[in-house]
Amino acid sequence: MTDTREFVHITQLSKYIKLFPTETSTSHQWAEIRGASPAGMIFEITRVTGRGGIYEVGEVHFFSWANLLFKYATVEEAKK
Repeated sequence: MTDTREFVHITQLSKYIKLFPTETSTSHQWAEIRGASPAGMIFEITRVTGRGGIYEVGEVHFFSWANLLFKYATVEEAKK
């Protein structure tokens, strides 16, 4: 369940993120934040580059805060 206050707080800078930006793999993923709660974040994959990624565009995922690393991105980056 999405917590409206948490969602508004987490999306103040942008609704778009790059997942695991410090990974050195050849696959990179961007997503649109769909919901957030004290437990974690729900997002939809909007872009995938490279090979060997485990995510596909259009998939919706939930990650707990403990298992999620991201940086904010622009809509242009996330939907190229």
